[in-house]
Amino acid sequence: MSAVPSTRTSTLTMDAVSKRFARGVGASEVSLDVDAGEVVGVWGRRRSGRSTLLRLAAGVEQPDAGSVRFEGVDLCSRAATRERIAVWHTAFPPDHGRSLARQVAIAARRGRRPLREVHDETLAALARVGLEDQAPRAPRELDHCEIARAALARALMVRPRLLVLDEPLSGLDALDAERLLELVVDIARSDRIAVLLSAAEAAQLGGVDRHLSIARGVVRGTTVPPRADVLRIRGVS
Repeated sequence: MSAVPSTRTSTLTMDAVSKRFARGVGASEVSLDVDAGEVVGVWGRRRSGRSTLLRLAAGVEQPDAGSVRFEGVDLCSRAATRERIAVWHTAFPPDHGRSLARQVAIAARRGRRPLREVHDETLAALARVGLEDQAPRAPRELDHCEIARAALARALMVRPRLLVLDEPLSGLDALDAERLLELVVDIARSDRIAVLLSAAEAAQLGGVDRHLSIARGVVRGTTVPPRADVLRIRGVS
């Protein structure tokens, strides 16, 4: 019996994507697939092209060559497909609301959902990232770690199929960074969200499914992080 060819479509597909800027190459013939529920990291030094790669993946930048497809649809041909792509960022403009709850709800309000539904979903998103008690506070009152988590809650409000995070672990101490990454991985798995994120160092990406090295716009290789040994600890009577 002959094998049936797979018809699976990756959530994100980048096919020989290139982007040039006046000061140099941002991305050079990058090809990448990210599936639903998968977390892929990109690491490299400043001006390595990692941020450009993420902007291309999110449809914020258009490639000079190659194609970027979201669930099989070219992002350049159908801008509406970007509605299910969330880009994580930590800016909370004052005109979006005084409280954290209003700031997080802003993306859903643009989608014209019922106010009660938006309210309930906002509180659920904040609870999911451990900030349910911070809903009435102003974003300026939060610390750096809380801001990172609040930005994640806001990104979830668009019910994304693809989540793009540019250096979400920057400025966090080792423990906070590890916990935030664990949270992102858990959400990706449970909600079947494809996740693409960047970091300055490979050591920050422990726990992702794959991470890519990029330099001067060129992806140098793909690495699957080794799984840690599981140790059984016996209880002490």
